[in-house]
Amino acid sequence: MAPTITSQQWDERKEEILRLYIGDGLALKPVMRAMRSERFDPTESQYRTRLKKWQRRKPRNRRQPAPVVESVTSKSPVASNETGQGPRTQHALTS
Repeated sequence: MAPTITSQQWDERKEEILRLYIGDGLALKPVMRAMRSERFDPTESQYRTRLKKWQRRKPRNRRQPAPVVESVTSKSPVASNETGQGPRTQHALTS
């Protein structure tokens, strides 16, 4: 059974936990190792629950998507138009 961690114990360590996890960008397991002591050894689930209670999340990595590179197998005007966006179509003019 997981040890009981009081709100006071969490509050005493909140600033340090958030600094390591969010400020320094550490993963949760290294934060847990750094914070572990004889009287404070919560489980990963307890950490996740407490972070949720504090409404703290790491910022998501918002990398730019890789550019799309199209492979051209044919240079035929039927295979692609000038923009590389697919087959050319010719529209008949109606009078």
